[in-house]
Amino acid sequence: EFTYVTNQDPITLNYVSGNPTLETSDVTSYDARVEYHFSEGTDLIALSVFQKRVDDPIEKTILAGKVDTEIFFNNPNSASLKGIELEARKDLVFLKNKFLKSFSLGCNLTYIDAKVRIPETMRNLLSGTLELSNGGVLQGDYFLSKDAGGRIPAPEERQLFSQPEWIANFDVTYYHATFGTR
Repeated sequence: EFTYVTNQDPITLNYVSGNPTLETSDVTSYDARVEYHFSEGTDLIALSVFQKRVDDPIEKTILAGKVDTEIFFNNPNSASLKGIELEARKDLVFLKNKFLKSFSLGCNLTYIDAKVRIPETMRNLLSGTLELSNGGVLQGDYFLSKDAGGRIPAPEERQLFSQPEWIANFDVTYYHATFGTR
């Protein structure tokens, strides 16, 4: 993302260009977690909540052409993320199998509401109300609505780039005290 190198994505065939003018995003994060352990093993269930603010988030846009080009930029607005996560872990000691007793299974499910404000100039461009320096107005038709009787304003916020709303994970962990592995 930070280097000025262009590669071609082998799946989409889009070109992907870095941007050396990117700046690191600042993140302020608040997290709270409650855990309940069922036994002396690794069995647990946990509930976490979180809220994050990302200043100048790094996002990606696509410049359409014969071959699309993806570029990265800093959004001048802050992004807001909040969510909840449920996690569970169960060791396999109860199976009374010498091999399996060193394993545990875990999973988690996370819901994330991640929003970022669309810059005002972009909203004006999408709504067809971007005023030009010569006094004219750029008349786009991105947000035309027959039901609304003409133009409707572009939304003030959207989902943060590349941030899924739901994340689910499953893992198998091997624990061996003698070797100190987990």
